[in-house]
Amino acid sequence: MKIKSLFISLGILIVLFVSCENDDVIMNTELDEDLSSVVADEVISDINFADLLDEGDDGVFYGDDDFVSVNLKSASIEQVVCFTKQVAKEDDKWIITFEYTGECAREGTVIIEHYLPDDSGVKKKTVTYIDFKKRGVTYNGTRHIERGNGMYNITANMEIDRLNDNGDSVHIVRNYEREVEWLCGLDTRDVVEDNIKKVTGKCEVTRTVNGEEKSYSREILEPLLIVRACELRIQAGVVEINRVSGKVVTIDYGPMPDEINCDEEFNCDNSFVVTIGDETVNMEYVDGERVEVSESE
Repeated sequence: MKIKSLFISLGILIVLFVSCENDDVIMNTELDEDLSSVVADEVISDINFADLLDEGDDGVFYGDDDFVSVNLKSASIEQVVCFTKQVAKEDDKWIITFEYTGECAREGTVIIEHYLPDDSGVKKKTVTYIDFKKRGVTYNGTRHIERGNGMYNITANMEIDRLNDNGDSVHIVRNYEREVEWLCGLDTRDVVEDNIKKVTGKCEVTRTVNGEEKSYSREILEPLLIVRACELRIQAGVVEINRVSGKVVTIDYGPMPDEINCDEEFNCDNSFVVTIGDETVNMEYVDGERVEVSESE
């Protein structure tokens, strides 16, 4: 049967980074509509996070050898249609402001503040989103990023607003901590498509639909493998969602590969498994427009 809440949420949210078209979600099992919508939000939040990592998180920090060439070059050199770029210098930081023009499916402001490294060698930057829109979804909030020993830590408060096709007004607040390890692509920062990262962390979520607020927490039980070249950005890992009241939900994106060869094309898999209490459901992205769901055997 069709579960309206899930196919509306998935249909609307997938357009952020995959498609401009809505499509059906086919389900052969009975799910609570509110819970279905939560699952949809959480699946898409992983995709959104993967793409937001590439909106300002290019891996470069103040003090890196290539900081000037990557961050301080004129915006007129490239992508001037998508944004305008301003650079300012203060005593302890560089401030780089991107004003997106509405082209390239982006609108609004992204401000990146690169801080002078401290005595310990830890490098820091802050990425702030001000009414930043992608395909009708608006982001506001700030992420603080610290890098050391080949990994970086992110703490963030993000607010997400959207209007569903059925008229539902959705407001989501996410407070999260995540640790990100670059596996591939750090040495080719100008090529987003070859980025592969591993992510761990936890998150507190408040979700308000038409004024009705509900809260829950989520934790990455097994590291998420983010592969930017894949349609479904998350290619491995397990996420657990704990609602204040209700069943525990687990989203399983599959096992981590034994090894990753950065010089070879990644073998993408668009399937994942959702477990709600004792019930298990298989899901799969198809051509970036459909999530097909069937009851597990």
